[in-house]
Amino acid sequence: MVQLLWGRLRNQTVYGEQPLLPTAVTFTVLMRALTEQPDRRQQARDVLAVYDEAGRLGRRLDYSVVNENTFKHALRACDLLGWGDRALEILQEMRANDVKADVLIYANAMNACAKNGHVQTVMRLLAEMRTDGLAPNAFCFNAAVSACCRAGRTRQALEIVREMEMDAAIAPTVHTYTSVMKACGMAGEWRTTMQMLERMQRSGLTPTAFHFGCAVDACGRGGEVKKVLDLLREMQSRGLQPDVRTFTTALNACAKANQLNKALSIIERMYMQEVQPDVATYNVLLQACERQNKLDIIGQLISQMPLLGVEPSIVNYNTAVRALSRGGELQRVNNVMTLMVERNLPPEMSTYRAAINGSCDAGLLDVAVGFLDQMRTEGHQPDMHVQYALLSTCGDEARPALERSLGVDADEVIAAYRRREHDRKMRAGRGRGDGGRGRGRGGGRGGGRGRSSGGDRSGGRGADRREGAPMYN
Repeated sequence: MVQLLWGRLRNQTVYGEQPLLPTAVTFTVLMRALTEQPDRRQQARDVLAVYDEAGRLGRRLDYSVVNENTFKHALRACDLLGWGDRALEILQEMRANDVKADVLIYANAMNACAKNGHVQTVMRLLAEMRTDGLAPNAFCFNAAVSACCRAGRTRQALEIVREMEMDAAIAPTVHTYTSVMKACGMAGEWRTTMQMLERMQRSGLTPTAFHFGCAVDACGRGGEVKKVLDLLREMQSRGLQPDVRTFTTALNACAKANQLNKALSIIERMYMQEVQPDVATYNVLLQACERQNKLDIIGQLISQMPLLGVEPSIVNYNTAVRALSRGGELQRVNNVMTLMVERNLPPEMSTYRAAINGSCDAGLLDVAVGFLDQMRTEGHQPDMHVQYALLSTCGDEARPALERSLGVDADEVIAAYRRREHDRKMRAGRGRGDGGRGRGRGGGRGGGRGRSSGGDRSGGRGADRREGAPMYN
């Protein structure tokens, strides 16, 4: 209905015999009505479309059809969408219309910029507020904290939090600690994350399951298994239910510490507390079994997953295939592939790559060649990863036959593969800005809160694949 009225209003202001001359109140009411739509992002886009239309109409009729409330609705829309640059443009348009910004207007503009990690812009707006005689509130400081966290500047974020803690007028909120704990957790700063959890409680705020989840993530990344388990127990004592991601993160910490029994106990606890594991949870467990060569458990997990309500993904199957191939369990590999067909998920190129790489890791060249033949029968051609696995495993005696079978030169393939891997690692290091030092993806909270999917579709080689290194492109 609102859209229909909006369309009629536009027609009357342009095509009517006696064009309507809407006022700022008209557009403000329309923008307020549009905010009642269920889709918040769409409502924000519609509000900004109305704001733009008001500006065009005002220029055509040579009078202003915007006021302070119109600008507030537009800036709130920018906040929802994270459109920082557009928010700054609207602030400039406000000043051009001699409309004075208040704290809420600045806060919405700052939050929009914060969502893009524009730290300098947010700090500049904070300074402008004070110049205008306005006192920034906690919402404004939260925007600054959020911007620093999104930009990876956790030290600066912590300084702002300390400033907030010293002033009751801008005391940190739950959102303040959420932003900092999430950022510190992603950075693996488990001590700082735990300190933030304690400071949050000392300030009189009650941590939620999410805050404990951030602490579990940070401690897991830091290899602090005991603290991870202590946090789970504290959550239980507080009546807070860990979600599947928190349990998966805890399980991953145990798995990386080679504490398989504790990892298995966590998944048992999940079922006892009626928290359904997902494919990521099981893949972490499969990887843990692979590290400790628990091949019997791997076969059992893959076959039991559907019975427990979790349909294995191609990633789960590839992890199992690679582990069983590395252990020389040819019959079990074939059983898994048969199960894949029965579950309407036939082996893919990545599955055969996992089988070949696992067999090559174990030095079982004949088995690997058998998978190569099977892969070709299914219509898949060996890629560089498969070629490298085979040619770097075979001895000088077998190399000529493999070169003829693959139709490649071994030295060229090996050199090209190593160059590619070197370039990939250099790109990954530049992307992290840490000179190549990386954190595994396992158990991350992303995204906020990331997920550990573990053994990727590529079925890549080596221990770094099991640790969640970036998948081959």
